[in-house]
Amino acid sequence: MSENNLKTDYPELSAFINQCTWVWTIYEYYNSLYETNQETLDLLEDCSYDFFYDLQIILSEYLILNMCCLTDPVFSGNDQTKENLTINNLLETLPLPPEIKSTLQGKVDDLKKITEPLKDARNKIIAHADKQVFLSNQTLGALKKEEY
Repeated sequence: MSENNLKTDYPELSAFINQCTWVWTIYEYYNSLYETNQETLDLLEDCSYDFFYDLQIILSEYLILNMCCLTDPVFSGNDQTKENLTINNLLETLPLPPEIKSTLQGKVDDLKKITEPLKDARNKIIAHADKQVFLSNQTLGALKKEEY
C-alpha cells in the first residue's frame, strides 16, 4: 500500500499526520528559540525580555495542549459521542494489519510517557481554568528535558 493510497483511502490518517506535523513544527520553533544556547537566550532577553518570556509560555502551553490531544480517548463529551482525531481513534477505527497496530501501540505507549504527566496542566490550567489550582498557585505538568 503506497503513501498516496493511504492518504486517499484514509483521509483521517492524512489529517492526523498533518496534526502531528504541526505539533512538531511548534516544538521545533520552541527549541530553536529557547533550547539552543545561552547566547541566544541573552539576545532574546536584550531584545525584549517580556515579549520572549510571554512567547515562551504561550508556546509551552500550546505544545502541551496539542501533544495531549494526540493521545486523547477515541470519544469525548458527556455522552461520549464526539469522535476525536487521535492515535487511539486511528488504532481502533482503521483496518490496519496487526503488526502495524502493534508497532503503533508501542509508539503510543512512548508518547503517553510524555503526555501523562502533562494532562493535569492541560486539563486544569490550559484548557480550563480550575479555580483551586489557580488559587493554590500549584505547578502542574512539570517535565524534565531528559524525560522526553
